[in-house]
Amino acid sequence: PGVRAEDRRKKEARCTMLNSTDRNHQERILPAHQIRRWQTPEPAASYIEMAREALTSIPVLAGVSDEALDMLADEAMLREEAAGRNIVEEGQIGHSMFVIRSGRVEVVKQTGMESEVVLASLGTHDFFGEMCIVEPMPRAATVRAAEFTQCWELSAHTFQLLHHR
Repeated sequence: PGVRAEDRRKKEARCTMLNSTDRNHQERILPAHQIRRWQTPEPAASYIEMAREALTSIPVLAGVSDEALDMLADEAMLREEAAGRNIVEEGQIGHSMFVIRSGRVEVVKQTGMESEVVLASLGTHDFFGEMCIVEPMPRAATVRAAEFTQCWELSAHTFQLLHHR
């Protein structure tokens, strides 16, 4: 039995699949506590700690209890986007907010013609989409990865669960 467990750990360590892609190259968004199975042999706890660290940097979560931060970090989903990919699109109904773990994104707005205006550039520990946590609403702008970007996604549902605790 010990040998099989060791073989499984070696196989997990050799796994090169990104957490956001499954075997059929379909996008997957995984909660922090499940990332280990797909991406790395590091304990899932380290991802939860990383999510928690990112969440503590957000002013809108200032004053939230440690227990609440732990729950949010446990439910945070790590997304990875290649440069040029949209994370959210203007006009789509939003149900989540994002905290950038690494990389850089551009917030762009359509002008009504075929051009767009870059409203902002955001980087590590910046956040966006927080208005959709209170009430689902159309996204006011598109947020696009300017380079390879990792961000934590927090759903409105997670905040509702926290509210009812």
